[in-house]
Parts: sequence; C-alpha cells; structure tokens
Amino acid sequence: MINAFWTALYSRLAGGTALTALLGGTYIYHGQAPDGQTPPYAVYSIQGGGYTPTSRHVDANAVIYVRGYSDVSALAAGSISEAIFTLLDRLPLTVTGWTNAELIAEAPHIQFSDVDESKKITWTSGDVYRILLDRN
Repeated sequence: MINAFWTALYSRLAGGTALTALLGGTYIYHGQAPDGQTPPYAVYSIQGGGYTPTSRHVDANAVIYVRGYSDVSALAAGSISEAIFTLLDRLPLTVTGWTNAELIAEAPHIQFSDVDESKKITWTSGDVYRILLDRN
C-alpha cells in the first residue's frame, strides 16, 4: 500500500482527541502493537487489495482493518472502535500526491476476545474500511 496513505491515516487517528483520550495517548500502531504493549491501543493494517488497472490512471482500491484493544472490557474496546469510526467513515483523507475518492466502513464489524497463557483477556473491536485512491 502507499506510504503517503499510511501517514495520512495515522495523522487522522492521532489527531482525534476523543480517540487519544480513550487510549491515554497516541498508542496507534501499523500492523501490530509492539511486544509487551498493554492495552488500550489501536492497530491498523491492510486486509487486501492494492493497485488496480481499471483506468489510464494509477488507482488503488484496498480494504484496511482498524481496531481497538482493551484489557478492561468488550465495551471499552467498542468505545475505541466507535471513536475510530467517527474519525474515518465517509471522511476522505488528504493523501499527498493522491485524491482520496472514498473511505467507507464495510461489513463486517469484527469483535472478539483472546485469552493468553496467563488467562489474561484482551478484547478487540474494529471495522473494515474500503479506501479508493487516484494518483494526481
């Protein structure tokens, strides 16, 4: 995926005061959180897609997954996810060198919990977003 897109996405998320308040700072990571990072935090990653040869332009059509993690409750993870949704759904990003035609949440909403070997539970809640870009 395009580095300028990841930069714009991080900037949008890190600039969201409601989100950073829930996270206790800009604990927002690309791909995965660092080893040993305790929740709450947010993670964004590509799920699929990339460049598309559908026109004479250089276009990108991808699906990204943006989610929140909490070690408190599913409700807390859901609150992080809702703050992310408010920052992203139907709000195009400014991506250097590109026109962002669309940024829209798609089904499915994904919510689950994970229990590690020490019996600690981490809840995850997030959404899949479609991103359409056209190089200027």
